[in-house]
Amino acid sequence: CLHHLKKVALKSPVEFGYCEKYWNGKLIRSYLKKKWGIEIALRTVQNWLLKTGIRKSKWIRLK
Repeated sequence: CLHHLKKVALKSPVEFGYCEKYWNGKLIRSYLKKKWGIEIALRTVQNWLLKTGIRKSKWIRLK
């Protein structure tokens, strides 16, 4: 699951049907609910992203 999350975070949200240019915790949380129907806490999303090894500056500023 973390491998998939890393692949998603390295792409633009636009590629997944979102209007936003940049990922953030809330948007990734929305993606997880839409894709797999799971609801998780925002802090959990942030922790998962840290475990992927992607720095926050990388996944928020994607173009």
